[in-house]
Amino acid sequence: MAGIGKDSVMYETIHRQPDDLRRVLGRNEDIDAGTSLLMSARRVFLVGIGTSYHAALMGAWCLRSLGLDARAVSSFDFANYNDTFSLADDDAVVLLSHSGARRYSSAALRITKDAGATLMSVGGDDADHPGSSLILRTTPTERSAAFTSSHTTAMTVLGQLAAACGERNGHPDAPVWRNALAALPEQIEEMLEHENDINALAEAGIDAHLYVVGGGPSECSALEAVIKAREAAYVRMDGMALEQFIHGPMICLQPQDQVVLIHADGASTDRSADALKLFRTLGTRTSLIGQAIGSDAPAFTVPATVEALSPILTTVPMQLLAWRMATLKAIDPDLFRTNEPAFKAAVSGIAL
Repeated sequence: MAGIGKDSVMYETIHRQPDDLRRVLGRNEDIDAGTSLLMSARRVFLVGIGTSYHAALMGAWCLRSLGLDARAVSSFDFANYNDTFSLADDDAVVLLSHSGARRYSSAALRITKDAGATLMSVGGDDADHPGSSLILRTTPTERSAAFTSSHTTAMTVLGQLAAACGERNGHPDAPVWRNALAALPEQIEEMLEHENDINALAEAGIDAHLYVVGGGPSECSALEAVIKAREAAYVRMDGMALEQFIHGPMICLQPQDQVVLIHADGASTDRSADALKLFRTLGTRTSLIGQAIGSDAPAFTVPATVEALSPILTTVPMQLLAWRMATLKAIDPDLFRTNEPAFKAAVSGIAL
């Protein structure tokens, strides 16, 4: 059946990501221009919704790591509660939107322009962001509703901006970031060669309630996993920051539930080890995605990189998990359920 499994556009686009990243990493002239816009800013707001908000979260981690005052804000909050941000002409706003500015993204653009703040954006090759002084391009507009490559390339663009800002600031870690960025396409290729490693988790989790958690930057991938899996495969999945989960919500765990712990080596490693022990003491089936923790080997191994850049890599097995679960359920992951009249009518009836 067309659109299911390896016939889906989602699958095709997941496997296109290494080449897409290579193309984005070669656009240094635009990155230089964007860096010049950010360097003079007092604060940098990264604004997005859905998957783009998760990219904004990751971008804020990157920019803060290399010396900028950066914060991620949802487009809805930025548009409706802008008076709480006291946006001024010495601030900068980076809008993230895959295919173009929709309702609240458009409002964010207008608010930024009215405030006289620096305005730039990240979007697809055909995205229209009215008023943006610079659009950093990612990929052609995706044909699948499950955005994959446009997300990893957007995060890569933000990593490039952070590295370039770090270089201009004389940050000692900037060369390490440059090398880490250059390695990303080959690292993703390596993971895609092992796509079947995600099958066992997908098969075990198809009828379970999955909880995906991660500490620090890995929270970005945990949140993205929920969007991908719910949109592509209609499964029961929740995601949150690791410490948030173990501070209370974990008490809802039932024997049939499963936890997916996303781990990238870094400041969260010790706490991830504590959590892994906790979940297993509870008897909860727990799968580790990322790097090993002590003697605990991952169910899906992700190559090591700079921790703030790790969501670019740890998101890929989450994409594969969503695709594989959709395949097991014979669901076309590209349609956003628009093949069902009720959902099509509902989505067309609300301005996104």
